[in-house]
Amino acid sequence: MMLQIVSTIFLFSLGGNAALLRYEVLHRVGDLQPVKKNGNGPTCDETSRSTIKSTQVQHRWIIENYHEQESLQKLKSMAMQSAEFRSPDKRYKFKISLENKDTNGKISSQTPQQAQRTLTLHSLSRSDPLSCKVRFDIAYANGSQGSLQTLPEKVIHLKKPRAVGEIAEVTLPQNMDSLIDNDTLTVICVVTIYEEISTVCDEASSPDNENGEAFISSFEKFLRAKAATDMDIMASDCVITAHKSILLARSPPMVSLVENAKERYILNATEFSCQAMQCVVSYIYTDKCIIKPDTAEDVLQAAHYYKMPKLERIAENELIRCLDEKNIASKMKLTKDIGSKVLSQGISNYIIKNRQVLSSDVWKKMETEDPSATAFILKETILHL
Repeated sequence: MMLQIVSTIFLFSLGGNAALLRYEVLHRVGDLQPVKKNGNGPTCDETSRSTIKSTQVQHRWIIENYHEQESLQKLKSMAMQSAEFRSPDKRYKFKISLENKDTNGKISSQTPQQAQRTLTLHSLSRSDPLSCKVRFDIAYANGSQGSLQTLPEKVIHLKKPRAVGEIAEVTLPQNMDSLIDNDTLTVICVVTIYEEISTVCDEASSPDNENGEAFISSFEKFLRAKAATDMDIMASDCVITAHKSILLARSPPMVSLVENAKERYILNATEFSCQAMQCVVSYIYTDKCIIKPDTAEDVLQAAHYYKMPKLERIAENELIRCLDEKNIASKMKLTKDIGSKVLSQGISNYIIKNRQVLSSDVWKKMETEDPSATAFILKETILHL
């Protein structure tokens, strides 16, 4: 696999053909079924926490006149089966069977003492892949929770069947006949279906953070009051007043960029929009900034210019969250211009999950107009497969 990657990149370096890399990506992701994730994945500077979304399906199968039913099923040489049951979203369908099996795994007509009783969970879904955990409980009397027993063989099954088949199997206790009360057996099957993995960012808590929050609270009051300002930030379409001491304390890279005018200090930021610089100033004062999809690109460029990595991560995550086929071209150019590894990874993940974009007219136009940007992203995508 590594040899294929190296050879592909080597061929690209010789020929400069982005279409070659596009073919390699299409070939590599053709049969790929990545784990479903929430969005395109955040980037966390301090602490990240991964969680998994799951749905629990429970089915209670009450078998009355158990011994008579078992004897009848033996005569017919077939398993006793529950009713079919589904997951809440109707995507998955299941059925439980109870049968006596001999040592070769075939349905047996032997007595219970000579054969093993087994519970089997079947998947009846033919389309969607399935990742799940299965647990069986049995109760020896109808409605009696006191006799509920979790079977010693808990079955954890985590594979993806593509058609109807057995998911999990467990052997029932050998002494079950002597325990069944009133000739009733209750089987409880709990299927935990794993659906989505997501990562969220946690802010680390420490005494230093608490002290910092106190300062930030004071800075926020200054920002809102707009009192005693001594600095003007000249954005492309507005002027933002600020306090030089706060900006330089919270953003040292700005020191060399501030000009000393006659009465007030000036920061020339005319290459950035008013909304982008308002976000930068808000983040310097409060550690907060609400970034909208239409301003995220400007904010990222400003944060990158003023060396504010945490604000960069926020803007990058917003851009990744809003990626689609229409805006991927501009985001790829931005990624190459500022060298954003986070944005590059996000675009690569998007391509892997939405490989049809490689065959779109937008992509083909991009290959013609900016082949270096498309080749840059495609190489990153191949390396992340």
